[in-house]
Amino acid sequence: MMTNKLNGCTVDSVINAYSGRPGCACGCQGKWHETQGQKTRILHRLQTAVSQNPKVVRIEPSSLDTSVTVVSAHLGTREYILHINGDWR
Repeated sequence: MMTNKLNGCTVDSVINAYSGRPGCACGCQGKWHETQGQKTRILHRLQTAVSQNPKVVRIEPSSLDTSVTVVSAHLGTREYILHINGDWR
């Protein structure tokens, strides 16, 4: 059984968050957020998703900066992505 380290994450660790249609995360099909409210909303959505079905959420180190964890999931018609400081795998 996979432990859910993501539940211990707080919005203070979140660098930025994305919500948009799947296919591209450059901002053309959604929006990157840096406000606390939007980061909190997306963090809670991904925490809930990983608790319900860990297989739908990808948690991996960033290919650009290994001190950052990328958490992402395709849920319904949206793609959600978080960049989080630290190792949350």
